[in-house]
Amino acid sequence: MLELRHFQVLRAIAHEGSLAGAARALRYTQPTVTYHLTTLESHFGAPLFHRGPRGAALTEVGKALLPHAEAVDFRPPIAPRATRASSTWPP
Repeated sequence: MLELRHFQVLRAIAHEGSLAGAARALRYTQPTVTYHLTTLESHFGAPLFHRGPRGAALTEVGKALLPHAEAVDFRPPIAPRATRASSTWPP
């Protein structure tokens, strides 16, 4: 079953350009990033990145999936304020 963290890993690799960079950005270990990426690739039945000594680049499947991963992880800026405001109710 896919979870939000799988899509966060996809986004981080795409934005950082490497699995190591994604691990640093997410404060995960590199094996954890690799595990989540492998889970995604198994689920979709295709590699999502071309991996090489200079980093990782999205495959065509990865490029098609990235906008969906970004939409899944979208958090409107008002959400944190709304939750803080509701925690003071009732007055």
